[in-house]
Amino acid sequence: MNRIKLSREYIYEAYIVNEKPASQIAKECGVAMSTIYNRLREYDIPRSEPHTGMCGKHLSEEAKQKISAKLKGRKKGPFTLAHRRAISCALKGKKRGPLSEEHKQKLREAKQGFRHSEETKQKISKAQIGKIISKETRRKQSLARKGKKIGPHSLDRCRKISDGLRGRKLSISHKENISKALRGNKKCGWALGKHLTMEHRQKLSDGIRGKKHYNWQGGITKLTLSIRRSLKSREWKKAVLAQGNYQCEQCGQRGDVLHVDHYPKSFATIFHTNKIDSFEQAMSCDDFWDTSNGRVLCRECHENTETYKQPIQKHLIGA
Repeated sequence: MNRIKLSREYIYEAYIVNEKPASQIAKECGVAMSTIYNRLREYDIPRSEPHTGMCGKHLSEEAKQKISAKLKGRKKGPFTLAHRRAISCALKGKKRGPLSEEHKQKLREAKQGFRHSEETKQKISKAQIGKIISKETRRKQSLARKGKKIGPHSLDRCRKISDGLRGRKLSISHKENISKALRGNKKCGWALGKHLTMEHRQKLSDGIRGKKHYNWQGGITKLTLSIRRSLKSREWKKAVLAQGNYQCEQCGQRGDVLHVDHYPKSFATIFHTNKIDSFEQAMSCDDFWDTSNGRVLCRECHENTETYKQPIQKHLIGA
């Protein structure tokens, strides 16, 4: 398009007299809209006020229902530039106060069943990559979520989270940041440096024993094995190790793998002599937990003893 066509007379007649928008004039002339605005400034032609649309108008309920019925089922957007400007002008200076419950309900009903397409999800995901949220925004998000319960997630959601984190390796700086953030956090590190009393530990142990345990299978574990794995047995072994100075009585080996053995009375002898038939009875039997009836042996020396991994009945002869 030549310069004669974009003369002052042509622009004035089209823009002021015929009230054509700049976008329409630009389209008719085959030029950019910025060119039309530049000509308006050059020719000192005043720009018209933005289109105010429905600003200040109050529709009746009947008119609102007609518009709603007419627009039902229609897809929204994409809006033209003029439409966007009209919306922006209508909302300018208006403060959005708290929504009424009725308004919230209408919004919920309008969004019900709405799902983003995979293409839209990918666009949203790409737009969020590398985006840094300001501290002020984080504070607002925190206040908005305060008091709200998050989860429990559905099984499908849990699988998606798991798949998203699978194979993810954290950098050294990321790990250090997590460590600094959790430092002094009482919720995460409540047990750090805390020593539980024997009574407390016993209660925790009893709370997951037998039928109270999630993997209870009807009592298939042998009673002797339950006694050996008990908290009281572990404490007895620690006491015997400390008493024996963490050293094998026969060869003098220190450290490595040390075993604690019942001696001179063997475990089997105590078990059958006291006629132990329940876990509670074993816990109250003093012969089991007498530290003077224990010795420290290395693995090789323990394997060479007569009572090592032998049937119980064999050691009951003469007991």
